[in-house]
Amino acid sequence: MTVTAQKHQAWAQIQARRNAPELIKSLDEGRPSVSGIVRPLEPEVPVVLDGEVFEDLERLNAMTRNQALYTTRLSDGGAVALGVFTDRAGMLSVAHPMDTDTALDFGLPTFTRVWEDANEGGDRLELEHGFHWPNLLDVPRGFLHTQNWNDIVSSVSVCAFDVSLFWDINLSGPEFFVPAGTRIPDLNAFGWNDAVSSFICWG
Repeated sequence: MTVTAQKHQAWAQIQARRNAPELIKSLDEGRPSVSGIVRPLEPEVPVVLDGEVFEDLERLNAMTRNQALYTTRLSDGGAVALGVFTDRAGMLSVAHPMDTDTALDFGLPTFTRVWEDANEGGDRLELEHGFHWPNLLDVPRGFLHTQNWNDIVSSVSVCAFDVSLFWDINLSGPEFFVPAGTRIPDLNAFGWNDAVSSFICWG
């Protein structure tokens, strides 16, 4: 392999991938596989499991070892909770504060930004709608690009399109869903700080 070919191959590894229809269908209808990685979910906000307040975090974490859970931010007035669902369709039915057309009418950006620190601080990584990062281990970070983006995301900027964060590479494992028009200033509140290995911007 020539040096030029090696450079092209290396660059292709750190390019965001376009969302193929079969990928979207598999994520929307199927359950992401579980990698076996044990990472405790320790949210600072109350947990609502399939519509019911759930206080047994030990049992919740036992569940994450056996199946992928779908999570999102829930809010009611000033109260905020982590919504945990065993069914993705159930999560989507309660997660959307606005549709994409409304978000675009408000002039929200068509790309998302994830950030190294809370409150959109530190390094940032952008992703246009219709693309995904399958493996953040392959995405360089830092001034000299000596680090990567795996397990480093702490906040998410508002976007006109839905965004999904995943614990594992290749959009697998537990999912944290960020609806269009929603900003997440601190993932730590939901137990998702420094826990993202891949993510997708829908659309």
